[in-house]
Amino acid sequence: MKKQTRAGIYAMLLFAAVLLCIFAASCAKGGNAPTEDDTIALNDCKIEHNEEKGGVYIKCPIEEFQQLGFEYGDSVNIIFSNEYSMNDVPYHTGDYVDMGNPVLVAYPEHSEIEVHIYHGDDIWKIAGLDDSMTASVVLNEKGKYQDEQTINGLTYTYEQGNLPDAVYANFRAVNVGNLKENILYRSSSPVDNQINRASVTDKLCQEANIKYVINMADGKDDIEYFIDQDDFDSPWYSELYERDQVCALDMDINVNTEQLFQKLAEGFTNMAHHDGPYLVHCLEGKDRTGVACMLLEALAGASEDEIIQDYMKTYDNYYSVTEDTDAELYSKIRAANIDKMITFITDGESVDPAKPDQLSKYAEKFLVDQGMKPDDVQALKDKLCR
Repeated sequence: MKKQTRAGIYAMLLFAAVLLCIFAASCAKGGNAPTEDDTIALNDCKIEHNEEKGGVYIKCPIEEFQQLGFEYGDSVNIIFSNEYSMNDVPYHTGDYVDMGNPVLVAYPEHSEIEVHIYHGDDIWKIAGLDDSMTASVVLNEKGKYQDEQTINGLTYTYEQGNLPDAVYANFRAVNVGNLKENILYRSSSPVDNQINRASVTDKLCQEANIKYVINMADGKDDIEYFIDQDDFDSPWYSELYERDQVCALDMDINVNTEQLFQKLAEGFTNMAHHDGPYLVHCLEGKDRTGVACMLLEALAGASEDEIIQDYMKTYDNYYSVTEDTDAELYSKIRAANIDKMITFITDGESVDPAKPDQLSKYAEKFLVDQGMKPDDVQALKDKLCR
């Protein structure tokens, strides 16, 4: 046997030490240990409490997590080292789940993945976690929640460019059914400028002579905060607010809650006792505004097709998604949103397309069930309808 030199022995030892360091570093951050069946997994990763959201940071950079084979829209299982587990958790770029459900999120503006219950209990507390513990993430089903990711993960521009004002602001009159012409409008926010549309929307509100606003997104404190900002440039909205012509409902972004519909009933009651033209808005004028307008349109005798066409116009304005440009995505968005809303309002009963008055009766009953007085529902119809 050839005798090894001292330099050769040192080289072998150095190589072994490097391998050991790599292995240790991989374990420290939860590196993926290969398995016999090539299961996609992140193993034994350090965790940290996210007190603000009541969630858990899993200390793995998003890019490294993706390199393991995880993709947005996958279903995963999360197992903590104290044996507390969460199964069939969607992995998304945002909170694309119903309130009270868990989600593993890779926010684009964050560096690490995080799991929390959307507007729910603090996982750190209910799971009995502490800083000494770790988490493992294992693929449950590839692409199970891909449709939800595709629909909710759509992005739009924050710059107007060559877009017409009304398209950029998602601003339009809702002239369907028996609604009086130009009595009801919908839009993105004319007061909260975080998507860079407030001043454009405010100008359109003034041109339409909006007299009363249902703000579904903000409370009074929020509105006053926006008005106090140095870059605030929505004088029409500010004047309406000072005259107490803005109903601030401060609704959660989740559209499937009892609280939302009860607040809508409150807002519609206020609308019934003020003169129009009216504006309904949230931040983007999409989800919460879509629910509100669907109810008002149905109440005014609009057909199901008219309601769908108005709702889907928002996806054309923001994302250029139409039935012609992408029929499959259009169909998925419609099914996941407006079809689901209509089914909810009608309690699952089918509606004859030739009898839009059926939808009107369902909407009226629904609003009364949510707390509106029948006289106020009738007063609202008198304000809105021909």
